[in-house]
Amino acid sequence: MNQRLGSVFAAAVWPQFVATGKSAMGKVAAALKADKWRDTLTMDFAGIKQLDDSALALLVCSLPMSLTILELGISDRSLCGVGAIRRVLVDAVR
Repeated sequence: MNQRLGSVFAAAVWPQFVATGKSAMGKVAAALKADKWRDTLTMDFAGIKQLDDSALALLVCSLPMSLTILELGISDRSLCGVGAIRRVLVDAVR
């Protein structure tokens, strides 16, 4: 239960951490990844200018293996973010 609750908080604070430029994301990333029950994740990064390829790559690497649906609100971003997601996912499958 603690892993699940930690993941809920991690998903909630992730966009704010990116927006404020907090670099100590290790515990948040570990909490998200530890949720072996999560099958859906929705995050909204609209208006967050600090979202870049490295932030997206960290998010993708922190996704739980049980995840089947990922919804990201990145409407204000260029397609460079999509490239980061694709690269990380392709590397993970290899």
